[in-house]
Amino acid sequence: MRSSKLALATLLTTMLMLTLFIRSFVTDELTVIENSVQVFQEENVKQLSRVVETQEKVNKVPWLIARFIASDQAEKRNYLQAQIMRQIALVDQEYMGHSDYPEDERALHEYVRRNWAGYKETVLEIIHSSPNTGKTQDQMEDSLLYLERVNDGMKMIVAYHERDVAQKTAETLNRTMQARQNVLVLVVLASVTFILVGMAVFRKIITAEKKLSIQAYYDTLTGLPNRLFFQKSVRDELSLAAAATSGAVVFLDMDNFKLVNDQYGHEAGDQFLIVIAQRIRSLFNEQVFGARFGGDEFVLYIRNAGEQEADLVLQQLRMRIAEPVQLEGKMIFPTTSIGVAFYPQHGTNVVELLKHADTAMYQAKEKGNGYVVYDESATK
Repeated sequence: MRSSKLALATLLTTMLMLTLFIRSFVTDELTVIENSVQVFQEENVKQLSRVVETQEKVNKVPWLIARFIASDQAEKRNYLQAQIMRQIALVDQEYMGHSDYPEDERALHEYVRRNWAGYKETVLEIIHSSPNTGKTQDQMEDSLLYLERVNDGMKMIVAYHERDVAQKTAETLNRTMQARQNVLVLVVLASVTFILVGMAVFRKIITAEKKLSIQAYYDTLTGLPNRLFFQKSVRDELSLAAAATSGAVVFLDMDNFKLVNDQYGHEAGDQFLIVIAQRIRSLFNEQVFGARFGGDEFVLYIRNAGEQEADLVLQQLRMRIAEPVQLEGKMIFPTTSIGVAFYPQHGTNVVELLKHADTAMYQAKEKGNGYVVYDESATK
């Protein structure tokens, strides 16, 4: 009797210790994995936000230069010159002066800085040259060439970070799978008495894996798929023989979204984006899927679609988005600018199609509340 009690006590103690060990192991593994996901996501968002904000400031300079050249009033030219110098100083301070870049990115950032320096030098020549001369026009063309290189470099930096997120996400998911395998080994080594504990731990790992997949492939605000998921899905779509006939990438940007944030606050702006995302999601079916790219930008892919099929979807999209949105007791009437690129006429891969749809979207924004199909001749 005494030996049985001792054996039972030993068994129960062993069960308790093994259970605590498994629980501790799983908790530690998941904590490390989740922390690593959070760290590289936060770092990626920080770097991309810096690039996007800088691009906005960089692209404001040529607009100011154009106004400066067109003005024949000394007082106005002095004011515009001050604005130009202030904008250049902001870019230098907020981006060009930083050096905290990974080793493998420095050459790319140096390329951006060199062309920015050339752009600044040309801008200064424009400011100090005589107005309305042929030389000014040549200098303006030279400055735009530098500016194009700066923007190209920043786009490459964005693409680099997207690739980095994809790589680190894959590594993180592999670590999750390894953690699951380790737990399974521990469960196999335990006796049948520990099966329930092992199943509970296994369920926890599966839940964490799904959570990490959602973090990696879905937008946390709207619940829509994100840029990474969309690019992967379209890439897979175009690789299928059955999908090699036609398709359309739709790039849309909400008009005047900054005014919503400024007038009602960022929380109201988030609610506005959630409503728009729900309306876009309502179009999803076997033919249509999409994602949020970030900010107020969304994308759709329409399977087996020519211009006629795409037009039907876009008419529905515009009608649903145009429905009023109530924020802070006031009605907002949303509008959107939409660009469309067709496969294979405007590109044979997801990068080309997105680039051309984005170009068409900016043309639509200039046109106002409509959609534009990409036209290569219109960009020349």
